[in-house]
Amino acid sequence: MLLEAGIGSEEIIGVWGDRTRQAITAILTVLAAGAAFLPLDSAYPLERLDMMVQDSGTRVVLGDGPELRSRVRTIPFEQLASLPAAKAVLRPPPLDSLAYVIYTSGSTGRPKGVMVPHRGISNVIAAQREILNLSPSDRVLQFASFSFDPIVFEMALAFGAGATLVLAPRPHLRPGEPLAATLENRDVTVVVVPPSSLAVTPVPHNPILTTIFVGGEACSEHVAERWRQQRRFFNGYGPTEATIWNTTELVEDPGTPSIGHPNSGVTATVFDDDLQPAPCGATGELYLGGVQVARGYLGDPRLTAERFVPDPGGHGARMYRTGDLVTAGEDHRLHFLGRSDNQVKVRGFRIELGEVEAALTRIPGILEAVVAVTEFDTVKRLTAHYQSESIIDHVTLRNQLIEWLPLHLVPGVFTRWPELPRTPNGKIDRDLLWTATPSTTASPSPDIETTLVRLLCRICARVLAIASVDPEQDFFEQGGDSLLATQFVNQIRDVLNVKVTLMDVFDAESLRQLSDTLSSRLT
Repeated sequence: MLLEAGIGSEEIIGVWGDRTRQAITAILTVLAAGAAFLPLDSAYPLERLDMMVQDSGTRVVLGDGPELRSRVRTIPFEQLASLPAAKAVLRPPPLDSLAYVIYTSGSTGRPKGVMVPHRGISNVIAAQREILNLSPSDRVLQFASFSFDPIVFEMALAFGAGATLVLAPRPHLRPGEPLAATLENRDVTVVVVPPSSLAVTPVPHNPILTTIFVGGEACSEHVAERWRQQRRFFNGYGPTEATIWNTTELVEDPGTPSIGHPNSGVTATVFDDDLQPAPCGATGELYLGGVQVARGYLGDPRLTAERFVPDPGGHGARMYRTGDLVTAGEDHRLHFLGRSDNQVKVRGFRIELGEVEAALTRIPGILEAVVAVTEFDTVKRLTAHYQSESIIDHVTLRNQLIEWLPLHLVPGVFTRWPELPRTPNGKIDRDLLWTATPSTTASPSPDIETTLVRLLCRICARVLAIASVDPEQDFFEQGGDSLLATQFVNQIRDVLNVKVTLMDVFDAESLRQLSDTLSSRLT
């Protein structure tokens, strides 16, 4: 059907959906036709989906998504399922042809599309076979969000080994008890997951789970020690611009895990500020080279030239400047230290703070905004400081941002400043922002009628690190997320000694309704 519609090499096809059999099948269909896929996450705001479709030049979208302002042809999944099997068996596309486009957070406030060719995926599959060595009997959980390239890693890991890709509904993948139950009940043998999700998830009593692969953010010693016992525990590293995965460490000893050595087909070089190889133990920026380096950013030659550069070593190849600061030890293992710019990682999601700041300043009344990552009880959260002439309720701020941004880009804490503090040279004094909180905004608290509601509100405010909460709002409307929900549940249990689950929090339409649910269990 795609070939009959004139779709072929270099054409970008949108795939609408989530972690479903139909969406996975659609991705494979696009690749079989020699085209490239653009994942359109069903959880994304309509404005962002429209921007991605328009910017990429997508003419065809597979799936039954919402009506976009962009003029595209929509082909329902059911029509793909009716195709004769013979039509899906085509010759492999050229290795240099485009395989997919992934939009990542952009520092200018506009997401940027990374163009990844087939040769990158081919090398990833070869490295997976060499390092992870799965078998057809393995069962790989499809955990990653539909809009990010780890989904490609999971698909390649399962299908490249002839193994099973295990699909589960979004609620069953929430970090904590739901994820632990899914790992155990679905006989998962391999999981790829950010370490922050493992940090709040009980270790399942499942001897079948033999391989854990973490990535997307720094892994702590505590997480590695909890989860590597009796299992293979891999710590991986790799940006979208270098096809997902570039270095690996099999964690076998105590201590903070390194990000290991480069995989086959990948070069990883640490350069100092003068673009000279950094000496052993010195801090420098990591440059990635080899066959997995992406083409660049779609429609943005300036940014492509800035980040995809000729090999500073003079070997004639292109390298990707990661912006990540690392050191290389005497054993040549790479150790991640942090970022050299304004990009952060939260729960495995890559976030350009400038994009969130730009969205905040679109809200009427906000004159200027600064966003950063703050750690509350080991959980990282986005926090926003803004300048405005009057107080804006934080629920209003959050609801407006949800209209424009994916949920992982929406701050959980908002602090208003009548005037943002500045250094003597006129720049915003970021150090002072993080040590002073003059007016943390929160919904005014109505009269709280019962002791139980009052206690729940206090626990919720403490977990969310805000001054007060509204009992008529639910946990998530006030800035919570799935990781913080786990903390919320644990603290309720500790304080009230009552049986409460994550599903109770997700199902409750307000804190007051949650208190009604729990009150019946206390009597």
